Amino acid sequence: MRNLLLAFGYALFGRIALLLAIPPGHAITVFPPAGISVIAILTGDYRLLPGTALGSCIFNLWIGYEPSWTVRRPQSACAINMEIISTQTRNMKGFLNQRTLPG
Repeated sequence: MRNLLLAFGYALFGRIALLLAIPPGHAITVFPPAGISVIAILTGDYRLLPGTALGSCIFNLWIGYEPSWTVRRPQSACAINMEIISTQTRNMKGFLNQRTLPG
């Protein structure tokens, strides 16, 4: 249940963050879902990693399909690759924070 809530929150806050982006691109200086996912991994251990992975995949698919709302293989592959990379980044951030921070 916590993983599903985390995935929903990740996708929702990611979409809200992109609404604040400078047009015409998807560039934003602060990406709140990244912080949410790192905090979730630090407080809930690595059991919440699937929730962040699912949320990242949903978010990337959402922004990839938004203009046409059609399913295309290149967009799906790109979304899944981005999800894998972002999940591994959060995994390493959580691991390094747990190893370097006291407590």
